[in-house]
Amino acid sequence: IGGHGGNEFYDFGLCEYLAKIGNNIILFTCEETKLDQVSDFNFEARTKSGQILNKVLYGDRIELNGKPFYLITIEDVTKRRQAELNLWESEEKFSSAFYNLPIPAGLFSISTLKVLDVNDKFAASFGFSKDEFSRELIFSEYIKYESEDLDKLLNTLSSEGSIHDYPLEVSTINGGTRNLRISAAMLPDGTGETCIASFLDLTARFKAERELAVSEGKFRSAFYSLAVPASILDFSTGERVDVNQKYLEVFGYTREDLVGGNFLNRNIAADQKEFQDI
Repeated sequence: IGGHGGNEFYDFGLCEYLAKIGNNIILFTCEETKLDQVSDFNFEARTKSGQILNKVLYGDRIELNGKPFYLITIEDVTKRRQAELNLWESEEKFSSAFYNLPIPAGLFSISTLKVLDVNDKFAASFGFSKDEFSRELIFSEYIKYESEDLDKLLNTLSSEGSIHDYPLEVSTINGGTRNLRISAAMLPDGTGETCIASFLDLTARFKAERELAVSEGKFRSAFYSLAVPASILDFSTGERVDVNQKYLEVFGYTREDLVGGNFLNRNIAADQKEFQDI
């Protein structure tokens, strides 16, 4: 060692020697040295078999029985570095998949109700950029929930570990109401507090269904109020779907006699051949 810097340890063939003895302590005598302390000196060492090991060296001057020594300790961090590399690769894969999901997705803390991260699809669904949406509280100025509904969702998620198609109605900053189906799962990150969640927005579908119901209601109201006999027939199946009240009054049948039956077998035409031709 005697006065040489840490980067010059290679000149002594020290790394190869240290790699052979593993985690150990080495004591050198040193009459004079300018080197007082070495901390976190990282280097790679090659064993006789050719294996590359990751080592960290620490060195410091000490005095034993009035004589100066230089104490060096070596830590083998090969497994730790490999674990860190594996973790980094795993996180890279997760991040890549998360940010490129074709559906809205976010990471949330269920204890603090804080948004940890969201992908672009999630933020765009509410009219914001990812940076604008991140780090906001789930209860924020942007999205409002009924507290009772959210409490039920979080309790179910916490106790069961996951939820699927959980209904949740939210109000956005522009005053609109969104009908969502939430799917989420707790992440095994050691905290027991982080979840990944996604949702399907069924607002447009529910609106269309309501409008269709209103339209059908108007049609049926008009159909049943017609002053002339009327019947709805399905020619693809031969089924008589419905008849109005005037139809029953004129021909003397009950609704049970006609609705659901095959109109080709039970019809009001006196001339069956003529009816078939029609």
